[in-house]
Amino acid sequence: MEVWGSIDLLGGKVVRLVKGDPTSTIVYSNNPSHVARKLSSLGLDGLHIVDIDAALGRGRNTEIIKSIIENTNMKTQVGGGIRTFETAASLLDMGVSRVVIGTALFTNHKLVTDIMSSYGPERVVAALDYGRGGIVYKGWCLVAHMNLFEGYSLVKELSIKHVLVTAVERDGTMMGPDLELLSKLNPEDRAITYASGGISTPQEVSELARLSFKGIILGRALYEGLVPPSDLIAAARQRDIATG
Repeated sequence: MEVWGSIDLLGGKVVRLVKGDPTSTIVYSNNPSHVARKLSSLGLDGLHIVDIDAALGRGRNTEIIKSIIENTNMKTQVGGGIRTFETAASLLDMGVSRVVIGTALFTNHKLVTDIMSSYGPERVVAALDYGRGGIVYKGWCLVAHMNLFEGYSLVKELSIKHVLVTAVERDGTMMGPDLELLSKLNPEDRAITYASGGISTPQEVSELARLSFKGIILGRALYEGLVPPSDLIAAARQRDIATG
């Protein structure tokens, strides 16, 4: 199972939002490129970059994202406010491995198909962020009239190859993943899905690996060091933590 480290950008800083709330923010660094280099030394599979400013319509952190790409030799996927073909194209042409599409899944199917037609289906990740009311989008401010399982039906309809599922009410809380719901996804869906939201212990990582998820996104668990990152990665690889 792949392990990706999350870099959330807000106002040029590396932050974590608690439960997707921009008014409840933990600031980790004023130097995103330094954070990216540090994460790249851990043996992760890639960096998951979220431009929160772009998601909220407050501007973009394009130059910072460009610097991260130039200063690390890692796969990157970028999400947040990608609502035009020009925005997606500029990121992909810059060297971003994949763009993460959320709002356009529910408002602009043509945009999704245009990106995949021009760059290939491997370059797009569908973001299914969900809360108690269902799937949320547009900076987590609007609720789509569909549940998570209906979201997967839309993903299949659009022929998207990668999915990112985030439990918004657990995101940034280190409360553990939503295993009750995630375990109900069918094996075919889990095999294309990166799970995110609240993952913080090797045991939780091992359970997601046992369920055969494609990967996980880690945030606070990497930044706060309560568990050695090597233990989390070993659990994802299903290796013995003591012996590696």
